[in-house]
Amino acid sequence: MRSLLIVLSGSVSPERDEAYNDWYTNVHLPDVLAVPGYVRATRYKAFSGERTFDQEYMALYELEVEDLDALQAVSDEHMRRIEANEMLRSPPDTIDRENVRSMYYIETGPRVGGHDDIPETVFMPFTESASEEEDEEFNRWYQEVHLPEVLGVPGFSAASRYKETGMNMTGRPWPIRFPYLAVYELADGSKGAFEAAMKELRRRITASDRMEISDTLGSEKVTQVYTRITDRMDAT
Repeated sequence: MRSLLIVLSGSVSPERDEAYNDWYTNVHLPDVLAVPGYVRATRYKAFSGERTFDQEYMALYELEVEDLDALQAVSDEHMRRIEANEMLRSPPDTIDRENVRSMYYIETGPRVGGHDDIPETVFMPFTESASEEEDEEFNRWYQEVHLPEVLGVPGFSAASRYKETGMNMTGRPWPIRFPYLAVYELADGSKGAFEAAMKELRRRITASDRMEISDTLGSEKVTQVYTRITDRMDAT
C-alpha cells in the first residue's frame, strides 16, 4: 500500500533559511529514510504568491506498507528515534519547531500516468465529498473521470489520490480539514508553466463540454502548489 508522509515546516527566520535547508536536506532526510518503510523523499517550496499555509516548505515522504497497522509502526519507530536522539537534531535557531505539521495519507486508487520522472511542480488540492452518502460516487468520479481529464490538459503529467489517516506525528493541529488529497505532477518547475496549465484547466471547466465536474464534489477546498528544491532521495 502506497502512503505519504507530508511534513510542513520552515526556518525560524529568513536569515536562517540556508542553515535550515542544509540540515533538512543533508541530515534529516537521510535519517528519516533509514527508518524501515520509507522508500524515498523529495523537498519542495511554495511558489511565491501561491502560499496557503504558514509553512513555506514541504517534505514529501513516500512509503510502502502492508496496512494501516504497519504504517503506524513506521510512525512509532520514527518518533522513537527522534526521542532517543538517534536522529540528529537541527542546529540551534534553525527550524521553527513549534510550526512543524505532519500527516500520513494512504492511497485511494492507482497512480495515473505511465512514468516515474521526478515532478518539478506538484499541485495539491485537498477536497471532500458533498455528503457522506455521496462519498463512494465522489471517489469513483475523481479517480476514473477527473484525474484522466486533468491529465489531458497540457502540462500535467501524472496524478494520484490519497486519504488522510489521522496519524499525526507532531500532535499539533493539521491545518487541513478536508480528508482527500490529489497530487498532480508537472514536468516544468516554473511558475509560468504552472499558471498556463491552470489557465487551460479552468477554461475547460468553464466550457463544461471539455470537463465534467460532479455534483458529489464538495463546494470548498484548499489548494497548494510547490516547486521542487532537492533531488529525490531513495532509501538505502
